[in-house]
Amino acid sequence: MTLRKRIILQVLLLALVLGGLTCYLLVGTWRINSRLSAFRQSTSALLGIADIQLGLAHELRAIWTSLAVDLPIDRETLEASGALIDQTLENLSIAAPTMVERGAIESADWRQRFDQLTQLHRLWRRHLDQILTASDRDQLNEAARLLLEDQIFPALDGLLRHGAGQARKQQDQLEEALGFFPWLQGSARRLARQVEADLDFVVAGNQVYTLLNRQFALLQAFRAHKSKTDLGRLRLLLELTDESLLDWHRQALRRLGPSQEENERQLDLRQVETVKNGYELLSELYQGVLSFGDQPSADLLDSLVAEIETLVQGSLRPGVLSSIRNGIEAIHDQTSQSGHFGVLALAALLVGVLVQALVSMRSLFRELKILSFGIGQFRSGNLAHRIILDGRDELTELAKSLNRMAEDLERTRRDLEEANSRLEWKVAERTRLLEENNQELLAFNHMVSHDLRNPLSAVLGLSQALYEKARGDEDESQVALRHVLAGAEKMDRIINALLALSRVSSQPMHLDAVDLAECARRSFADMQERHPIAGAELVVPESLKVPGAPDLLFLAIDHLVRQAWKMADPNRPLRIELSCETGPEGTCCLLRDNGSGFDPASVGDPFDLRLSTGKGAGLPGAGLAIAARIFRRHNGDIRVESSPGQGCRYHFTIGVPKELGA
Repeated sequence: MTLRKRIILQVLLLALVLGGLTCYLLVGTWRINSRLSAFRQSTSALLGIADIQLGLAHELRAIWTSLAVDLPIDRETLEASGALIDQTLENLSIAAPTMVERGAIESADWRQRFDQLTQLHRLWRRHLDQILTASDRDQLNEAARLLLEDQIFPALDGLLRHGAGQARKQQDQLEEALGFFPWLQGSARRLARQVEADLDFVVAGNQVYTLLNRQFALLQAFRAHKSKTDLGRLRLLLELTDESLLDWHRQALRRLGPSQEENERQLDLRQVETVKNGYELLSELYQGVLSFGDQPSADLLDSLVAEIETLVQGSLRPGVLSSIRNGIEAIHDQTSQSGHFGVLALAALLVGVLVQALVSMRSLFRELKILSFGIGQFRSGNLAHRIILDGRDELTELAKSLNRMAEDLERTRRDLEEANSRLEWKVAERTRLLEENNQELLAFNHMVSHDLRNPLSAVLGLSQALYEKARGDEDESQVALRHVLAGAEKMDRIINALLALSRVSSQPMHLDAVDLAECARRSFADMQERHPIAGAELVVPESLKVPGAPDLLFLAIDHLVRQAWKMADPNRPLRIELSCETGPEGTCCLLRDNGSGFDPASVGDPFDLRLSTGKGAGLPGAGLAIAARIFRRHNGDIRVESSPGQGCRYHFTIGVPKELGA
């Protein structure tokens, strides 16, 4: 079996085992956590409804207590209680979609009951507003009696029964999910049943205290109005309270067990028995009231009120609610610990497989080390080195391939060295020939320009004298002299351009700070002195300093100003503007004039010396070619924008010069 097949087989086996165990742990943990989350949400919803029921009963007792003793109703307490109930309802409404999605409640039935509860609570708040805004005693009593007739308590009882059924259903599903991990069935299920017992105990206790508060409110209403309707409602509440007390006592006994915290649960049981014994005494007093019908004695009513007020002062111990939360968290912790143990088991299995892989790959590391050393030798240039491996696997074949590659590279390197030697000789020879040709061209250019200057000056002077002498004659000799004079002048311009271009190309560059604004002012003043133009104007900043060769940059600016002067429009005063902006790559400048301009399509390249010499007065001259050569020696360039009658705009750049003078 080759090395590749061995590695693939081991990786596949490891991936199969780890993947299966990971899926088992992930699926089991997800099922338990989802069921636990649904159970927690259904428990929270049930406790929220119980808190709403008890809170409304407290509001009812507080209102009738104030009415019985003819004291002002505590608006601040009622508003705080109402805000707390509104917040609980809002929390239940927000959590409802999530609870429906996770199966914590049944969508249709819960929504219908919750909407009914919300509407009844709005009606309850309206009755409270009527009580708080009543203008006389009769309106106050009438609004308070509406609360006694309210249907919100039966709706809460139905919603509590529905919520308790949903909580038990979620507990059954949680216990079923816990069976996915057999080692969690005992302890986690015991915790789940403990949470259920605590929850039933809390709900039953809330129900008892709610009924006692409602009894207190009805008793106060009966003391005030002696209504047989109140007496009938009181009898019904007495029956419900008897049933609720028995259920509460059963739930307290159910919570006791060998694995539970006996001290706290014994205290809860004593509280239940205290309320039960007190209620038995209260029942005897109720029988006395009921025996007198609607005319019981005032002393008997006072005794009854005092006894029931003592009972309703109690409340559920906070430890019960904490026990519910702790039980749910304990189930969650056990599930998390189970996942951690599974991860540890996976880690142990992984370590075992890795140990086996390390043992089987020991030879692989040795061969890789030999390969790495050989490759390092090749990379350092030792192509004579050879990699020696024993075996028939892929690494041996790779070593053979690397050895053949080294042999090929050695031959190629020798060939390249020979080729480079020949190429360097050819480059040096051609560079020498090119420099000689350039020197000869410069010498020829200079010689031709100077040698032609003297005879041309003689021809030009003689032609000018003959032309002046024959100016009054209109014969063919004057026409011929005019052609000779024009040709001589053209030749003179060409020679001047060649001389200027030769100086620009061969002159060494001495770098310094050059003020382009000052160059433009000097050239403008010189042209205005030699060829004045009325109203001519130069617009430049005070200073435009750039790095470059002062003589060459002045010559370039001078040629641009002369070109503007040459193409000035006789119908308007000449205006020349110069502006610059400095950037990271050099200085960008614009020189513009309002002259007659030209058509670029008919001129061609205005910076080509071959096309620039010999043109008329209204077209670009050789000065543009010289200026372009200067800017390019300064690592820049120039371009022109023009149209007939619109003037010219010369855009040129000055960068870091390529050549440095001595």
